[in-house]
Amino acid sequence: EFAVFAKNVENESWGKMIIQRLFGRLVKMNIPEINDRKVTVSVGGIITLSGEASSFDEIYSKADSGVYKSKKVNGNAVSFYDEAES
Repeated sequence: EFAVFAKNVENESWGKMIIQRLFGRLVKMNIPEINDRKVTVSVGGIITLSGEASSFDEIYSKADSGVYKSKKVNGNAVSFYDEAES
């Protein structure tokens, strides 16, 4: 697992656009050692705006919940944290 911070991403639409670019590049990857299998990723995201008081652990935990939601999808997937679902 790894975390990425993207400055100035203010809504899910922007976040999804960035992640879709990553997915597009993954589809084109060719790794001979894994034969015909493809690399896929499950992404969890959260949008926090400047001035919102949140600890790193809180933000990471919320993004991580999105990862587990994305893992239920076959292939590349992104799920953003939704306060209404918690």
